[in-house]
Amino acid sequence: MNTKAKKAKEKAWKKKCREYSRFLKDDCDFDWTDVLLLLRYKLQRTRNAVEAGYHNNKKKTAAEIKQVEKLIWRICEFDYQSDVFKQFYKKHGKPRAITVECNPPHKFFKRFKLVFSKNGKCKRETPAMARESKRLYLLADAMKKADLKKALDLINSNLFGWWA
Repeated sequence: MNTKAKKAKEKAWKKKCREYSRFLKDDCDFDWTDVLLLLRYKLQRTRNAVEAGYHNNKKKTAAEIKQVEKLIWRICEFDYQSDVFKQFYKKHGKPRAITVECNPPHKFFKRFKLVFSKNGKCKRETPAMARESKRLYLLADAMKKADLKKALDLINSNLFGWWA
């Protein structure tokens, strides 16, 4: 490889490293969202390369990759719980945690109870409300897992065809 080609390759490598470092500056090694965001970032770069290159069916391939990117964004950024709890909050009001003394009293800890306030009136969480909120939390989790399964299934069924 001649010197000019080496310099061009090194320049491209440095540019790529700068782009990745901008992405990774807020990365945490203990957060599941960062794994998905890194995958999304790499898919975005791949989609851009496909769109800019001489790829067979590049519009179709770019659309498939974009669909996976959107699902990953939704998994990481969408507030599934707020979405499923809308009706619950309309019915019972917004929750607020209050501290109450433990029985028997504890030296360091207090217990938390949920209070729901609606139209200036407060009411304690009932067992039925607790069951309903648990069901809604499980529903929000199931929705998130379904979106992740859909994204991974799309990757699994299309990944090797994206480079054909």
